[in-house]
Amino acid sequence: MVPKNHQGRCLQAKLIYYHEPTYDNKSIGEFNKAIDAYISSILKRNFEIKKDLLTFQIGMK
Repeated sequence: MVPKNHQGRCLQAKLIYYHEPTYDNKSIGEFNKAIDAYISSILKRNFEIKKDLLTFQIGMK
């Protein structure tokens, strides 16, 4: 899993992904890591919300 602070570093950096006629693979790799960290944090948050709801519902019985 990519650290959360990687998102901030990617947002602060001025990366250029495409210089004609080639791609900058390093910049694209940094962008992909930031997207991975963002998606992982969203999925983790959604899982924790569902888990908390299920635990609450079980506790009501």
